[in-house]
Amino acid sequence: MTAVARRPRRRPRPRVALAGLLLLAVACGGDDAAPSEAATPSAPAAAPGLTATIARDRLFEAQRAFEVTFVNAGDAPVVVGEARLVSALFAPLGGDARSVTVWPTGDPVSVPVPYGAAVCDAGDARLALAAVVDGTAAELELGEAPAAIRRVHAAECAAADVAATVSIGWGDTWTAVAPGRVRGTVTVEQRREGAGGVVHEVAASVVFAVQVTSPLPATSDVDVTITAARCDAHALTESKKTYRFPVFVTVGDGERVRIELEASRGPVRAALDRAIEECVAARTGH
Repeated sequence: MTAVARRPRRRPRPRVALAGLLLLAVACGGDDAAPSEAATPSAPAAAPGLTATIARDRLFEAQRAFEVTFVNAGDAPVVVGEARLVSALFAPLGGDARSVTVWPTGDPVSVPVPYGAAVCDAGDARLALAAVVDGTAAELELGEAPAAIRRVHAAECAAADVAATVSIGWGDTWTAVAPGRVRGTVTVEQRREGAGGVVHEVAASVVFAVQVTSPLPATSDVDVTITAARCDAHALTESKKTYRFPVFVTVGDGERVRIELEASRGPVRAALDRAIEECVAARTGH
């Protein structure tokens, strides 16, 4: 399909899922193991040899971005810049200022394109890419969102429903119980009468092991002990989710929803940083 420069489509503004402290994914379907699936490519009229596809890629997940891959089958290089996602599924974000040159070799060039918070009542699953192609504003149609991207959308909306029912966070008091080990609380605050959220599991990250010392399932605060179990250089440099802990929650008779509770600041982050320092010291003897 050929894409041409045109005015952005006007779309209704349904409710938007919260995105921030809780980075969200549904705990079913084996999504992490699923291969990337790309939407149908298209070419702008100004550069008929250029095609683009979009896919979910773990490399860009920590940036809240999808992977857009360009291929140029034309006769001249094409410069693409200011790319942004156009979708009813996700709130709009501004364009990325970077530009890339796609050479007429057929070699793919991939860039991250950020996506906003999920728009949970959206019915239109079509995707497009607004960009400046060789100096001309264009919109490249990408077709229907692939299944992996639709799963991201569904996960964020499921978790937004959980967040409307129960608030999950970190307690303010963290105590060192051994070198590299701290004890504290995952706080659970019910927001709705009669449809409480239930915590079934608090899981480990790549670097930290988690031991739950409260009875589960729980509808109130959960006591946890967190240990810096891996502090080797490979784990610390390669992990994209060192401070994100999966928490599995249900609301009413609903299915389990996997949220990621991030220890980004405050007493819990300070405690976990100290645990890593103590782990490294014990490992290296320094």
